Order: sequence, then structure tokens, then C-alpha cells
Amino acid sequence: MIHRFIFLNDSLTRATLQTSAGMIEKEYFRERTAFADYRMRSRRIGEAAAAVILLLVVAAGVLLVRQRMRLQRERYERELLLAGEVREKYRELVRQTEQTLHAENRMKGILATRFDIVDRLGKTLYERENTASGQAAMTRQVKRLIDGFAADGEMLPELERIVDIVHDNAMRKLRRDFPGMKQADIRLLCYIFGGFSPQVISLFMHDSVANIYARKSRLKTRIRNSESPERELFIALLEQKSDPCQKSDAE
Repeated sequence: MIHRFIFLNDSLTRATLQTSAGMIEKEYFRERTAFADYRMRSRRIGEAAAAVILLLVVAAGVLLVRQRMRLQRERYERELLLAGEVREKYRELVRQTEQTLHAENRMKGILATRFDIVDRLGKTLYERENTASGQAAMTRQVKRLIDGFAADGEMLPELERIVDIVHDNAMRKLRRDFPGMKQADIRLLCYIFGGFSPQVISLFMHDSVANIYARKSRLKTRIRNSESPERELFIALLEQKSDPCQKSDAE
């Protein structure tokens, strides 16, 4: 009976142990299965998230490339438009330059011909006035021509315009930089800038040559001591050779 009890007890213990082992194994496999399902779901979620992120990156890349292409196309079109505007401005500038050169050449021709003749005739009148009866007609003609350049003469505004064209708006800049300068001094500088000699200017202004030289020296000193940005231009025009006949007379 004891052996039978021990046998039955061992059998019961083995059965209990086997049942416990089976339940533990079942629980283990159930947990393994749940963990595998969790890993599968996590993998699927990760793959889906990666796919979504990849799609977003691709979409963003496509949008960025399209945006850059659009900006580049707009910049190219804008550059073409600017190039066209620059080309038109260049052509307009060339036309204006050609017109300016033509006007300058024309005015320089006037200065080289008409005013040179007036200057020479004025000197002749100054030196030989009333020296012979044969000079009377020439004297009257030269006087009429000289009077055209006087204070109220019709040639004075034209002379000022020509000086502005030939000498970089010298008279306009003179009036701008010296608003308080007397009108007589401005007229004297206009004659000097136009290339007339002191002898002829004395006829224009009905003054002596000595006074013309003195006023010229005074104006030169005033301009030299001023703060005008165009001081060098005015000084250069004041120091230009205004008596083309002196060289020939000396020779």
C-alpha cells in the first residue's frame, strides 16, 4: 500500500508537473505569438511611416524642383526683359550721343568760323577804326555785328547756348554756383568762355581793355577761392587762349 501510495502520489505529481509545464509552455507560446504580432504591427507601422515620409520627401523635392525651375524661368524672362531695356537704352544713348556730337561739331564749327571772323573784324575795328574813308562801310558793318553781341543784342543768348553746348553747360553751372554774381560779370565770363579777346570784349561791353583785364583777373581770383565743384572748368576756360591773332602777329 505504501508503494502504491508512493506510485500514485508520484503519478499525480508528474501529472501536475506535466500540466503545469504545458500551461507554462502554452503561455510562453502565447506571449511569443503576441510579441511576434506586436513586432509585425510595429514593422508595418514603421514601413508605412517610412513610405509616407519618403512620399513626402519626394513630393517636397518635386515641388522644390518645380519652384526652382519656375523661379529660374521667371529670372531668365526678367533678365531677357532687362537686356531688352538695356539694349533700347543703349540705342537711345547712342542716338543721343550722335546727336550731341553732331550739335557739338556744328557749334564748334560756328565758334571756329563765325566767331573767329567776328573776333578778327572786331580787332580790325579796334585797331583801325576811322583810319581811312575806305573803312567806313566795313566799320558800320562790323559795328552792327558787334552790337549783336552787346548786352541787349540778339546774339548774346545764342552765344550762351553755344558755350553751354561746347563747354559742358559752363554758363548754366556758373549761374548755379554763383547765384549772387552780377549780370555784367556773367556776361563778361560768357564772352571769355566763348573765346573772344579782351579787345573785342571791350567793344561788346563799351569798356576799356584795361578794365576788361582787371575784371577778368578779379573774377578769376573769386572763382579760384570759391568752393564751386566746377572751379577747375571755369579756371581752364578763363586761361584758354582767347587771342588767336597774337601768335600770328608775333611770328
